[in-house]
Amino acid sequence: MKKLLIVIEHLPYPLNSGGKKAQFDFIENHRNIIDITITFVLKNKDQKYFCDFL
Repeated sequence: MKKLLIVIEHLPYPLNSGGKKAQFDFIENHRNIIDITITFVLKNKDQKYFCDFL
């Protein structure tokens, strides 16, 4: 299985903008054929809650 590292500046959830939706859809569509690792910086404590949805 191929591996992909995605480095982004923000958490792609909740899906409240077009860019986040596009990132989430890409990950969702490819997660069964590519080993995807996502890295990002948590900017506040509330974002840690959304990590469970990814």
